[in-house]
Amino acid sequence: MRQIKRSAYVQYSPKEMFLLIDNIDAYPDFLPWCRCTEIHHRNDQNVIATIVLSKNGIKSQFTTSNKLIQYDAIELTLSDGPFSHFEGGWSFDNLEDKGSKVEFKLKFELKNSVLDLSLGQFFEKICDKLVDAFVLRAKEVYK
Repeated sequence: MRQIKRSAYVQYSPKEMFLLIDNIDAYPDFLPWCRCTEIHHRNDQNVIATIVLSKNGIKSQFTTSNKLIQYDAIELTLSDGPFSHFEGGWSFDNLEDKGSKVEFKLKFELKNSVLDLSLGQFFEKICDKLVDAFVLRAKEVYK
């Protein structure tokens, strides 16, 4: 099983970072590997969305159900995709006037060894750089 844990201290509030990460429709605008997204369902507590990944000839998609704990966390659960195990999410810790700590954790395993060889390293690299990508996006959005 592959495991990712990344965090960053940012000058932005938990609310600002939560809203940025919850804005799934904007992902193709700044995540170079994100070809497109589709929101299937959204309410105040949950979002079900599909993300299509594509880079260097590798293409895949997955659908997650995201439990929204307003401005505190986004819990990710797999609805459909090439994973046999997928659990994790985002957390946002308020540091008062100093901003917030943003943390991303994910444990995942692909359905079989062929998928792991073709997609595993690609997906791990994406996840490894995800926090940095959102920190850069926050600097653009919250100038």
